[in-house]
Amino acid sequence: MTDIHTTPVRGRPWVSSRKAAELIGRDHRTVQRMVRDGELAGGRQTSGRWFIYTDRPPFAAAAPPNLADENALLRARAEAAEEANRILLSTQASLLGALADYQQGTGALRQALETEQERSHLYHEAAQSYRRSADSLTTAVSAFRDLSAASTIPDDLSSMAAPPKA
Repeated sequence: MTDIHTTPVRGRPWVSSRKAAELIGRDHRTVQRMVRDGELAGGRQTSGRWFIYTDRPPFAAAAPPNLADENALLRARAEAAEEANRILLSTQASLLGALADYQQGTGALRQALETEQERSHLYHEAAQSYRRSADSLTTAVSAFRDLSAASTIPDDLSSMAAPPKA
C-alpha cells in the first residue's frame, strides 16, 4: 500500500473512482484497489469518496496526438452528424404528415359528432311531439268518455227501471 491522500492536491486534476473506472473500462472497486496497491495515484477522502488523479497514465496522453488521425476522426464525426441531420429532417417530415392526418381525422370525427348531435336533437323533438300528441289524444278521449257517459246515463235512474208488470 502506498501513500493514499485524504484530500486532492490543489491544482492537480482528478476524477471520482466511478468516472476513472468508466474512462479505463474497469469496475470502480477495481480502480479503488489499484489506488490502494499504488497502481494509480489518488486517495480517499474522510467522507469515504475516492478520487483518482488524471495527470498520469493511463489517463494522461503519453504521446502527442496524431493530427491526421484526429482529422479523420473529426471528418467521420461530421459525416455522421450530417447523416443524422438528414434522418432527423426525414423523420420530422413523416411526423408532420402523421400530424396532418391526425388533424384531418379529428376534424372528420368532430363533424360526425356534430351531425349525430343534430340527429339526436331531432329525435328528441320528435319524441316530445309524440308525447304532446299522446297527451292531447288522452285529453280528447277522456272528454269523449265523459260526454258519452253524460248522454247515456240519465239524471233520473227511475226511467231505467223496468215498468211494473200488470
